Amino acid sequence: MGSSPTVLTTKIATNQYFCDFFPALHSARPFQTVSQMYATIRTQELSWINAWKFCMGKLYSLKVLLYNSLMTVRINKFLAEAGVGSRRQNEQAIRAGRVTVNGRQAELGEFIDPNADVIVYGGKQIVTPQKLIYIALNKPTGIISSVKDERGRKTVLNLVKTKERIYPVGRLDYSSSGLILLTNDGDLVLKLTHPRYHLPKKYLVEVDRPILDDDLKKLETGILLDGTITLPAKTRRFAKTKFEITLYQGLKRQIRLMCKSLGYEVLKLHRTDIGPLNIGNLKPGQYRFLTVKEIESLKKC
Repeated sequence: MGSSPTVLTTKIATNQYFCDFFPALHSARPFQTVSQMYATIRTQELSWINAWKFCMGKLYSLKVLLYNSLMTVRINKFLAEAGVGSRRQNEQAIRAGRVTVNGRQAELGEFIDPNADVIVYGGKQIVTPQKLIYIALNKPTGIISSVKDERGRKTVLNLVKTKERIYPVGRLDYSSSGLILLTNDGDLVLKLTHPRYHLPKKYLVEVDRPILDDDLKKLETGILLDGTITLPAKTRRFAKTKFEITLYQGLKRQIRLMCKSLGYEVLKLHRTDIGPLNIGNLKPGQYRFLTVKEIESLKKC
């Protein structure tokens, strides 16, 4: 057929089918497997068709190994990530027979598939630990910063594609744009929204007429809203009608009301920063997942 068993083996071994799986097969020593395939074909003097079948069988075994390595996890690690107990406590529970896999007693160090196997610990089924999602979105104007809207308007969740159930952290009103964080990490949501943490948030503001330097100072020192003086803020002028303001609290429509109390109407309001997180070059409606470094920085705020 034009290809000797030796040439055929080389072609199969370097085929894209094999290469696609190679990175995750380091522990399986794929080159050693290919070498064994080559040696077997030479020793047994297989015909090209038998050589093909032999190689495909070996590669299928590697594919199965890859699938198992990606989909399974040691039961000890699964229990630890589920927050059941410490590693030592989980090992003791497995040895004592208090952990079962699909109705049978679990073995120490065995691999399980969290999506297919039923794991029971002390009579209670342990579900797959929730995957935590952290997303930075550039909210356009005309979008609601909530999970749903009673009037049927688009919300930030309509702009993000994820299987996880996530929630917006804080709010940007309908007419405002800019950075908003979405996550399912309840602990982080509490930390970022609780008043005692005073997380800084930076905004670009455009008003309807030139704003006076004295009025910028008033925004910095605090404005009386509903009987309460707002916390000190920072401002920086960009143009006659444009300035930047950093707030350390999150009252409803705070910037618009502060400017209104001084006789200005806010034409544009755009948030650029939440703590250490910056909007970067995200275009309106675009989003991205946070890096590990960014997540750690937010948790340290």
